[in-house]
Amino acid sequence: MKHAPLALAAAAVAIALIAAGQPAFADPLDFDFTFTGDKVDPGTVTGEIEGLTNNGTSAATAVFITSATIPIPSPISPTYNLVQNVLGGTNSFTVTNGVVTAVNFAAGNDSTYGLSLGTNSGVFVNHSTVQVIANVNSLSGITFTPVPEPSALALLGTGLFVVGLVGRASRRRRLPPDALRSSA
Repeated sequence: MKHAPLALAAAAVAIALIAAGQPAFADPLDFDFTFTGDKVDPGTVTGEIEGLTNNGTSAATAVFITSATIPIPSPISPTYNLVQNVLGGTNSFTVTNGVVTAVNFAAGNDSTYGLSLGTNSGVFVNHSTVQVIANVNSLSGITFTPVPEPSALALLGTGLFVVGLVGRASRRRRLPPDALRSSA
């Protein structure tokens, strides 16, 4: 009975994690994105979007291309923020309950590259090699994966640790006194 408060705390953490049903989201939200070309050149583009607001429309603070199956022209690298080359104010993302529901983003320059993420398509162009990865299957052709908030992972780890302690204490209470001395 002396472990009852610990057991109650562990149960509360477990119930909270189960009841949440969805990952906890940081504000601002970060997403990984992927799209595969179904037109022009086959291939896949992956990247990251940072700084979006949950349950609203906002501009990304950063967009990165982390890989592509066509050559990625200089100066683009996994640390090159494409937001600095946004075209015509097209930097708008709508997020509802942690899901990207509308996109209007375009960045690039005429001599090296272009990236467009839209409600109708995802397109990456390498102007120097004249290669294009394009997906025109609307927003369903682009996968946006929310990046979990670090504190949610810490909470989950703490909850599992507490549940383990409660289980260990429970097992120790059931062992006969001689077994406790020999295992110590």
